[in-house]
Amino acid sequence: MDLSTFPANSNLMKQLNRSQVLNLIRNQGPVSKVQIAEVTKLTFPAVVNIITELSQRGIITESGYGHSVGGRKPVLLKFNPNFKYVIAVELELHHVKAMIVNLDAEPVAKGDIKIDPDSGSSTILNQVYKVIDEIIEVSGLSMDQIYGIGICSPGPVDHNQGVVLNAPMLKDWNNIPLRDMVAQRYGILTLLEKDANAAAIGELWFGAAKGKENVVNLIVNYGIGGGIIIDRRIYRGFYKGAGEIGHLTINMDGPQCSCGNQGCLEAYSSGVAIVRKIKEELQRGVETPYKEKYEQLGDELTLKCVTDAALDGDYLAINVIKDSARILAVGIANTIHYFSPESIILGGKLFAYYPKTLEIVKQHVKERVLDYFYDKISIIPSELGDNADIIGAASMVIEHLFDYSEQLLSGDPA
Repeated sequence: MDLSTFPANSNLMKQLNRSQVLNLIRNQGPVSKVQIAEVTKLTFPAVVNIITELSQRGIITESGYGHSVGGRKPVLLKFNPNFKYVIAVELELHHVKAMIVNLDAEPVAKGDIKIDPDSGSSTILNQVYKVIDEIIEVSGLSMDQIYGIGICSPGPVDHNQGVVLNAPMLKDWNNIPLRDMVAQRYGILTLLEKDANAAAIGELWFGAAKGKENVVNLIVNYGIGGGIIIDRRIYRGFYKGAGEIGHLTINMDGPQCSCGNQGCLEAYSSGVAIVRKIKEELQRGVETPYKEKYEQLGDELTLKCVTDAALDGDYLAINVIKDSARILAVGIANTIHYFSPESIILGGKLFAYYPKTLEIVKQHVKERVLDYFYDKISIIPSELGDNADIIGAASMVIEHLFDYSEQLLSGDPA
């Protein structure tokens, strides 16, 4: 439909028409002008004007010729993903990771700095700046080529205000206005999101949720987080608290969680919980060929060490992971009954390091979910794997850019 026929602000109509054409080329290109006019129902002259404008800016480029049905072969058009670039930053328990990607989320430069979670907010913030500075230098890009910065952090996070409300595993990370601090330093659009929400946005744009409408994305790293997609948009809930699936109460009298509550799902099935359980079993006198190695690692024992041992056949690691997966399935079953999504996407380090976890979880979910739900809902692995959070951080900036397509032309963030 040609929206310019409606009595409304002509600039708005032009922007909507342009966005319609741009998204069609991005999602279905290479396409011809005739195909664009047929799909969008815009007039051919309107399409030509939009294509001319986008081409002059370098946003779209020619991509060969299509089949002719008589006369000249039509020129095919495709989106230019290198028109702008995005910085993505992932703040996690022991690392700050950063990446520069193009608008197809293809990496140009990467960086990774270790952090001490007990070092305090000012020290960690300086590490964030350091890794961003490093990847900008490595990339060779100028700041006018970079549209924005996306940051994902352990939550909860106030996305609108750009504030990390609380990151329980990081010392002094309470009410940190991280978005504005980074934006002031680099002078470009900066967005902040909870890591699980960012991962869900990443899956929506570039992963397992592409083409889906209603999805719950669950990530199991050192903690457990959830991102809820409703009608292709993140659902944040009141005070931005939606998706904290890791803090569903599984046992009122269970172990204490990092949030201060008892018996949370995260206290049973997170990476931290799995490592803690290994140590508890060793103290209890459980024998395993890996006992000496576990004890040598001590405080350096990580989820990766445990999953590597499980892959190597260590029955203690296998049993601990199986038990955590069984309890995780309880939380997933509850989530399915709450939201009835079309898909549950499972990602994060646990599933990336030990893929067998997926089938264990699916088996136990099937035992607990009403048949009607289980038969209709798919439980699938993340397509972005361990990169879901950081690709998601980039994706939310890319999403903003396409939501405000005028910025593609002006270069000024909305």
